[in-house]
Amino acid sequence: MSVIFVAFNIGLGRRDSLIAVKKPFKFFYLFFLIAFILFFPSALKVQAAQITLAWDHTTDSRVTGYKVYYGPLSRTYHNVIDVGNKTTCTISGLQEGKAYYFAATGYDALGDESGYSNEVFFILRGATDPLPDTAVNDFDGDGVTDVAVYNVAKGQWFFHYSGGNYGFDAIEVGGGSQWKPVPGDYDGDGKTDIAVYDTLYGWWLIHFSSGGWGSDHIGQGGRGFTAVPGDYDGDGVTDLAVYQKSKGKWFFKYSSGAYGYFVLGGPGKVPVVADYDGDGKTDIAVYETATGHWYFHYSRSSTYGFDAIGVGGGSIWTPVPGDYDGDGKADTAVYDAVYGWWFIHYSSGSWDYEHIGQGGNGYTPVPGDYDGDGLTDLAVYNATNGDWFFKYSSGATGYDSLGGSGSVPVK
Repeated sequence: MSVIFVAFNIGLGRRDSLIAVKKPFKFFYLFFLIAFILFFPSALKVQAAQITLAWDHTTDSRVTGYKVYYGPLSRTYHNVIDVGNKTTCTISGLQEGKAYYFAATGYDALGDESGYSNEVFFILRGATDPLPDTAVNDFDGDGVTDVAVYNVAKGQWFFHYSGGNYGFDAIEVGGGSQWKPVPGDYDGDGKTDIAVYDTLYGWWLIHFSSGGWGSDHIGQGGRGFTAVPGDYDGDGVTDLAVYQKSKGKWFFKYSSGAYGYFVLGGPGKVPVVADYDGDGKTDIAVYETATGHWYFHYSRSSTYGFDAIGVGGGSIWTPVPGDYDGDGKADTAVYDAVYGWWFIHYSSGSWDYEHIGQGGNGYTPVPGDYDGDGLTDLAVYNATNGDWFFKYSSGATGYDSLGGSGSVPVK
């Protein structure tokens, strides 16, 4: 059974459709027991497609019961369960692989009800399906993308962790244009490791978050190859992979030690790997720069796919895939390098466009889950002065400063 543990506070006041309570309810916390999943992936075995929710009683003596609301869309709940004065609730009949949104309310003896709490998002996964990793570059393992830059000349890494602290690391052989940063969770401990790829000879050098070091080689790579690390076998560990742009050939070395090979792409097509089918495995995918077309090979079904956003194509557009709607599947998206617009084609089929208020010339897009809600946020980095600007999935905006001239964002 799936158990979650995330603080979920009930809003003050009432919903407009309800009679106002005389005094607003105090905040209380509803907990989905998700921490156990985050720290112990083996606990992610869903039995009979159900989850159990648990929470603490509010200290407000007027509250006599609770209701849990949920549905497949944010703030649109098709289901409600009145659990009375209990502090647990088991919800069954859910579909594995689907996204669900949960909120809760408290009510008093007269039936007057508080407003909805803040919303919690969750994707119900099967026994073999790991959680999607929207928190790319999570160096401290808290499920939130960290701000990080790599100094090209010196090979030094600088971090601003989501918890507020700063950090530094370096791989001794890094530094210079020969080496490219290729962060990933190469030991499967839930923390992103720093790593560099040798663009001349194809070597991978890794500094694990545990403190150990490693080096590896696929047997292919170096000149004419692009490093494309990802979890291609779905075991929760980043695999080594390279893409040969001139021939569209992909070569893999999985965390198990086995090797793999595939062909997709070729001249004019750049790799855009992500989990597009939501099975917890990185899919092979390329973006055709001239036309803006996307080509996929899905790991779940071993079938091919195609997409086009319409506005893509040409040198001003940069592909920026991410799970912008939080359904566990990467969406296709492009970023306008001239004016800073983001155009998104969601996996559900709908379209959208966004702007942070910053971006365009001189900025690099760095999407990630910077607030830890399971949805990819928009973000840009100014290489001149190290400014970072964010637009979170909630609609709020943010700012940070790390890096500057000579440093590239780690992404």
